[in-house]
Amino acid sequence: MSYRKWMKKWQVVIFWAIAIAFLAGVIWWSVGLYVSSRREDQSSTIDATVAYLTKDGTAVNTPTYWIFPSELQDRFTQYENMVRMYYGQDLDPIFDEPLYKAHILKQLMVEKVLLYYADQSGIKVLKKEVDEKLNEYRKQIEGNENYLNYVKRNFGSVDRYLTMIRKDVETSMIINKVRSVVSEVAEDELRNYYNSHKDEIKNKYSTVESKIATFGTDEEATANKFLELARKEGFTKAATDMSISVFDFTIKSGTVPDDILEAVFDATPNSIVGPFKYETINNLLVIEVLSKNIISSYGDFKSSDAYNEIKNNLTDEKFQKWYEDYVKKENLSFNINDEELKYWYSYIENYKDKKALIELYNDLDKKVFIEGQFNTDLSDLLKALYVVLLETQEMDLQDYKYYISLGDKISEDEKEKFEEIKKFYGELKKEGIENKIKELRDKEKEVVKFLYDAYRTSLGVVQRAAKLFPDDPQVLYDYYHLQYESMKSMLPYAQYDQRMMSSLMQVVVGLYGVYMSDKASTDLKFDAIYDVYELYKTMGDATSASSVLSEMKEKFPDRLEYDVEFQQLEDMIEESTTEESSPATE
Repeated sequence: MSYRKWMKKWQVVIFWAIAIAFLAGVIWWSVGLYVSSRREDQSSTIDATVAYLTKDGTAVNTPTYWIFPSELQDRFTQYENMVRMYYGQDLDPIFDEPLYKAHILKQLMVEKVLLYYADQSGIKVLKKEVDEKLNEYRKQIEGNENYLNYVKRNFGSVDRYLTMIRKDVETSMIINKVRSVVSEVAEDELRNYYNSHKDEIKNKYSTVESKIATFGTDEEATANKFLELARKEGFTKAATDMSISVFDFTIKSGTVPDDILEAVFDATPNSIVGPFKYETINNLLVIEVLSKNIISSYGDFKSSDAYNEIKNNLTDEKFQKWYEDYVKKENLSFNINDEELKYWYSYIENYKDKKALIELYNDLDKKVFIEGQFNTDLSDLLKALYVVLLETQEMDLQDYKYYISLGDKISEDEKEKFEEIKKFYGELKKEGIENKIKELRDKEKEVVKFLYDAYRTSLGVVQRAAKLFPDDPQVLYDYYHLQYESMKSMLPYAQYDQRMMSSLMQVVVGLYGVYMSDKASTDLKFDAIYDVYELYKTMGDATSASSVLSEMKEKFPDRLEYDVEFQQLEDMIEESTTEESSPATE
């Protein structure tokens, strides 16, 4: 597979972009993607809810404004499936699942408030509007054979499917209509924003398509010779004549130093400029400016990607302001019945507030350790949150120790951060900080050890266990093995991703560490070296796999049918050689 094809296949694998957009409400829930399983809600009681809306401290006794476990689970499943589809991984059940459920709970709360506002303000969608939306779904379904077969197989017919989702589609449309009404950004607002941020927008969003030739900083004469020749006979021909490699590159803010950026922005298309000294990479650059997309007027701005991005940002800011004001004015809040989610929700709501996090930690500390004794009966998800809060405090104290070490060399910015930390932890000396860190670390070890014994397949748990128990070969093996398993589906394409290759090499080194450990059992040693062998084999690196297999045969002669394994590797090498000798195809 060519690199270009590989990039096309995997360019959508952007887990955090999906996560942030989904959880922030940028990607609004589309009920047309799946059918909700929530059919019991109208007959359930408020005690069966995860959370419910209150006004003036009293429950709003309408199920429309209640959040049920199945509703939360439906939404979480949709998000989980998106992560699995785009990232090829499952969420960690102990540390990820409660965190994202808390985020989704927050989003559901927002939607319930929007439905409340719609009812109070008389905002509705017409039957005709719902019919039009359902007809859009019908066209999408009938235009995709796989989708059509799925619907027929699971719901009998398209008509039945559309009837089942009608109410959910109507609800979704009302939510979007309210959001549009309360946060609409007028053209004048965008024009005013542009006029106030011209230089910032130009620098951030303007782009230049270019070809670049690089030279060492001690090759100024060669760079100037290339520049002169390129201006005479063309950039590509000059590069060929002088045996210099060039590459295509999109120049924008942050990709090159400001002085180079400004010079390239000012250059005319098809001109060649340089040499420029790029200190960070210790190179000289000669650049051919192929084309420019410079935002220098409101018209340029309106026709650029920046327009929609900034409009969305302003819309989100306006909506957030409206939401906060409306909730405060109407004295609306939510009561959360689920204890685990209540604590995790408190965490995500206050993750930037040190005082609130310390209070949350102190509250949980009393539940995790009762009179100094570890409470194993407490919910494991609350134990996990307790570990997260311990880690947060430990990082603060490590920063505290660092600022002390700076002495008189501390900068004004660092001094401000130092004072902020001292506000919550008081005046401490180095010894006091070390004692406090040890106290937190001892608690963390006890809780993580318990979680590790119960959840050996949780990467979040095992990763923390590996940090706290670095001399335990079983813990280390579990950690590197889980990392390997999480990347397994991507291994055939790993050679095209430098970051993944770096991560894989760390895994290989870790597994070899277990294999070489005097503390590891024979079985554990074999498991570790077998993972290394399988990793190379799955990557298609038959040469490295053969080397590892030879070592395995010497150390563990009875563990595998080595003749069969070696033959498979020889076949891989032969097949690879045949492909390389064949003409390249798209």
